[in-house]
Amino acid sequence: MNLLKPNTHNSAIVLFLILFSSIILFYISVIMGDELLFPIISISLLTVYLISKKPKFWLFSVFLTSPLYLVSNNTKIDISDILSGILWIGGLYLWLFFNAFIHKKKLVDDIADWFFIFFYICLLFNFFISYLNGNDLEIWIRTALRFTLPLMYFPIKEHFRSKQEFKELLIVLLISFFGLSIYMLTVSAILVQDVQNAWELGGLLRLNQGLLGVTILVLMTSILYVKGISKLPLITALIPIIIVFMVSLSRIFWAGMLLGIIYAIFFLPKNQKNTIIIAFSAIFTLAMFSIVVFLGDRAELILSLYLQRFTSMSNFMKDQSLLVRLDEYGYAITDILRYPWAGNGFAHEISYYNRLTSRNWVTTNVHNGYILMTLRFGIPLSFMYYSVIFYKYVKTINYLNIAKYSLEKMVLIGLSGGYLLMFISNFLTGSFMTRDGDILLALMFALTTITTRLIKEDVSE
Repeated sequence: MNLLKPNTHNSAIVLFLILFSSIILFYISVIMGDELLFPIISISLLTVYLISKKPKFWLFSVFLTSPLYLVSNNTKIDISDILSGILWIGGLYLWLFFNAFIHKKKLVDDIADWFFIFFYICLLFNFFISYLNGNDLEIWIRTALRFTLPLMYFPIKEHFRSKQEFKELLIVLLISFFGLSIYMLTVSAILVQDVQNAWELGGLLRLNQGLLGVTILVLMTSILYVKGISKLPLITALIPIIIVFMVSLSRIFWAGMLLGIIYAIFFLPKNQKNTIIIAFSAIFTLAMFSIVVFLGDRAELILSLYLQRFTSMSNFMKDQSLLVRLDEYGYAITDILRYPWAGNGFAHEISYYNRLTSRNWVTTNVHNGYILMTLRFGIPLSFMYYSVIFYKYVKTINYLNIAKYSLEKMVLIGLSGGYLLMFISNFLTGSFMTRDGDILLALMFALTTITTRLIKEDVSE
């Protein structure tokens, strides 16, 4: 009997074996006193089962557990690390192995996909560069493994091909990100209660701005397509997402969002250009009102910090936070010029004087994604990576010009604006190299491929 043959009888047998093994492992972990042994091996067995039998359910489990990963910032290993390390990354590598070498499927759709794969092959050599530069190899391993999550693009685009599957994907993602926004909103309310001054809020609430920003743009354009009462659940989900996005207090993402909406207007039908402006203004006003109601007397601090943010934007050359960023860029560029072709590797540290804290600052991060990528990988590979992203962005424009009015076109409009938001925010953040950026890039590539494929089918009919 071939247990890898997909039928209901075999699936039941495999599932029973996994459950039975999990029970045994639970008792072993209790006896050994190792609380991580049980979840590690159980999730491993479940991942193998889902990859071989139910790959779409594996992807659903990845999406629905993503909030655990996106809100985790622990330095120690916790359940989110186990999930991302086994269910996500381990599952991704297993899927790629099965489909590329066992089933010998064609995974690439265009030349950008080939360059994308080639980039990650070259990533292996970055380990030796980091080793030669004396970088922390443990940090390299964790960062490099997480950085391979954009390859999730390949299984997503493979298992969601029809219009019905496309809608299922959107629904599951909406549920996941709605849950993420509710959790972040609750945490934000708790954090704000312990803050006495507006400036203390600055670094507390900045998580997942890129993911939430692109979600807002796609949701806004999708709502315009949906008719009648079906709009209600989408609007309900959109409001907390906008609230969390605004509470993040990140001006570069606000600017990217505004430009993304203006950009989207150019591709909308004439009768919907004014609608999206009115709708966004109304939902934004409702979201701001909700912030005041939800946060109570603490809302005054948020509004005070908003005023500070906009005031500093008007005189940005005297903005101390911007001047610190410019200092940071200067030291990073100096290190880039030392190794312009191969880079300095993951986990490379830069040291500079921070004028805000009045002390030397050592960090592996640079608040500019273009500089950070070049610092880690060198000019050639960085250019290749961003060329792939730009290629996908141009692809959205090409297909928007030929697409019929459909849900796929409306999603693609928001997605195209999302690329613009990410390109802009990447100047002051590492948008494509954060936790949410890794997942977001996989989703943006996958949704670009799925929507353009469906648009092509519609046009050819």
